[in-house]
Amino acid sequence: MTIRNRLKLIGLVPITLLVLLSSYFFITSYLHFEKANALKTTLINNGGLDKALISIGKEQGLTALYLGSDKKAFADALIKQRSDVDDAFENLKYEMITESNAYLPAVLELLGEKSQIDISSYERLRKNISLLMETRNKIDTEDVDFKDIFFTKYTADLSTPVLDQLLTLKTYSLDTEISSLIGTLIQLYTAKENAGLERGFISYFMTKKSSMAFDEIAQWDEFKTKANIFDIKQVTNPTLRAQLEKVLYNDQAQKIINDLGMTSSAIQTDIDNGDYAEEAIDWFALQTQKITLLSKAELVVANALWKKSDIYLQKQLLLLAIAGAIWLLSFILAYLGYT
Repeated sequence: MTIRNRLKLIGLVPITLLVLLSSYFFITSYLHFEKANALKTTLINNGGLDKALISIGKEQGLTALYLGSDKKAFADALIKQRSDVDDAFENLKYEMITESNAYLPAVLELLGEKSQIDISSYERLRKNISLLMETRNKIDTEDVDFKDIFFTKYTADLSTPVLDQLLTLKTYSLDTEISSLIGTLIQLYTAKENAGLERGFISYFMTKKSSMAFDEIAQWDEFKTKANIFDIKQVTNPTLRAQLEKVLYNDQAQKIINDLGMTSSAIQTDIDNGDYAEEAIDWFALQTQKITLLSKAELVVANALWKKSDIYLQKQLLLLAIAGAIWLLSFILAYLGYT
C-alpha cells in the first residue's frame, strides 16, 4: 500500500466516526422533534375529545334519570342533550387530526417508529357512534335493561374509547416536567369521567326509589374512589399549584364539594331501603358542578403543558438544525479528506 493510500485510510477513519456519530445525533434529535410535534397534535385532538366525553356523559346521566322515572320525566332535557351530543361528535369528526404530519415518515418507518399518533381508540369510537341512534330508539320504544344501556351502550361503546384516546397522552413523557404535567392531566381526565359515571349510576336508583345490592354499592365505591383520584399535593410546580388552588379551593368551589359530600353521605344512609331523602336532580346538579370545576382545572394544566411542549419543541428544532449542520459538514469533510 502506498503512502498516499495509507494517508487516505488514516484520514478517513476519524471522518467515518464523525459521520456515524453525527448521523446518530441527527436521527435522535429528529425522533425527539417528532415526538414533541405529536404531543402538540395530541393536545389539539384532546380538546375536541374532552368536549365529546362531557356531552356523552351528560346524555348517559340524563338517560339514567329518564329510565329511573319509568320514562315519565326528563324527556325534554334528554332530547336536547342528544342533539348536543350529535353536534359534539360531528365537530369532532372535522377537528380530529388523523393524518400523519411527520416530516420524514420514511425515516420513522425505517427505525420502526410510528409515523403518526395512535388513533385506534378513535376508530373504534367512530364505528360505535353509528349504533347510537339504534340505542336511543330502543330506550324510547322498548323495555330495556338499565345496566346494559349504562355500562355497555354508553360506557363501553362510547365513553371508554374516548377516554382511552385521551389517555394516549401518557406515551409522550418527554422530560420530567412534561411527564409530571401529563400525570396531572390524566388524573383529571380519570376523575371527571368517573364523576360522570357516579352521577348517572346513583341518579337511576334515586329516581327509581330502589335499594342497592352489595355489588352495586361496590360499583359506586369504585366510581367514587376514581372520581377523587386527583391530588393537588402531587403538583410540584408552585405556580401551577397556586392556579389550581384558585380554581378548586375558592369559597364557591368548596361549597360545591361540601354540599356534594353531605348529599353523598345522606344517600348512603338510604341505600338499603331506597327511601332517599335527597332529590335526584340535586345530586345530578352537584355532580355536574364538580365536573365543571375539574374541567376548569384541566384547562389550566393543559395550557401549562402546551407551553412546556412548545418550549421543548423549539429546543428540539434547534438541536435538529445543529445536528443537521454537523451531519452535512461531516460528509463535506469526508469528501475533502478522500480527494
